Amino acid sequence: EEVCALFANPVDLKLFKDYRQYVAEPMDLRTMLGKLRAGEYQDVNEMKPDLALITSNCVAYNDDGADIAEAVRKVSLY
Repeated sequence: EEVCALFANPVDLKLFKDYRQYVAEPMDLRTMLGKLRAGEYQDVNEMKPDLALITSNCVAYNDDGADIAEAVRKVSLY
């Protein structure tokens, strides 16, 4: 639950000014909810690439051994 909260909203580019240097296609759970409500996902399988994008973005931006990178990897296994 705590890990999911970290990805609930888009990354604040005012706080993480260099984020877009590492991440070409940002994704977060709020954006996914908007896509779900707009009918952009036909089934749960269509959500998987966006969930994987959250994970890969996190790992790309953070140091490999960072707590957040390790936490998102564990969550992504489920």
